[in-house]
Amino acid sequence: AVEGPTLGLSGIAGTELPGVITAAVRFSNGTGVAGVEVTFTVDVPGATATPASARTDATGRARTTWRLGSTVGQQRLTISVKPGGGFYIANPPVTVVALAEAAPS
Repeated sequence: AVEGPTLGLSGIAGTELPGVITAAVRFSNGTGVAGVEVTFTVDVPGATATPASARTDATGRARTTWRLGSTVGQQRLTISVKPGGGFYIANPPVTVVALAEAAPS
């Protein structure tokens, strides 16, 4: 399975969300899968995920930071994994939603 935070994220449009976005890739028994390439894709112009792809570590986790685009409203980051390497992806890509708010005036 691919897991990630999916609710409750918000920040000022055009700024980086605090902390990191962590995706976990696990076998059905809960054990992390190391060495899997995870891709982080944003849906708003000007938004970035850094890095845009990363390999999972020994615990099955890959991390990125997310800078929101300048558009106020909902923005999405899609976390996906390419099948292969002898494992099966049980769920489709995970979509993380953040609310980009206007800067205080």
